[in-house]
Amino acid sequence: NSFNTDINTANKILQNIWGIFEKNKIHKEFKNLSELITKEDFWKDNTQAKKIIKKKNFYEELINNFDINKIELENIK
Repeated sequence: NSFNTDINTANKILQNIWGIFEKNKIHKEFKNLSELITKEDFWKDNTQAKKIIKKKNFYEELINNFDINKIELENIK
């Protein structure tokens, strides 16, 4: 069935893309940034704090988008 073939192909592409992003490194960086934000002196340098939050949010969005797309592909099967 070509539909299943298309789904399997899309799933493989998604896995390959995620491999490019190096899932473990993204999760590790997200965790490190999240821990930085909880430090007592985090807001001492306001400019740097905003950069860290922006970076953390970017990683969080990458993780969430991957998880959502993976679930949607699995539900289509």
